[in-house]
Amino acid sequence: MPDKQWHLQKKDSNLLAKAQLAISAGQFWDWEITILFYAALHYVDSFFSELTPPEHPKKHGKRRKLVGNHLNPIAEDYRLLNALSENARYESFTPRQSDIDEAWKYYQNIQTFMQTGAK
Repeated sequence: MPDKQWHLQKKDSNLLAKAQLAISAGQFWDWEITILFYAALHYVDSFFSELTPPEHPKKHGKRRKLVGNHLNPIAEDYRLLNALSENARYESFTPRQSDIDEAWKYYQNIQTFMQTGAK
């Protein structure tokens, strides 16, 4: 089972990939949103890996439930970023700059909480 450090390295790798795509000036906004979601996913999974016993959810629904139970202050940001990512991946939805800004806001709320409030 992956440990906290592995999840944090995956989160950092996702953010590096997002930075590389951002150079493309809007060509890959769907992937930028998706990458932000997966960076957030690894942030919350890093927390779950340290629970007793550790949790390693394999389904998004189970993870959302765990976020609600253990990380409630960011549950809504996580849910909205998840939904935005799913829309970007699976729906006939063409993201705009405002969607990227929204995804960043959700991600930054999650990041701030994970760095300062998650215990």
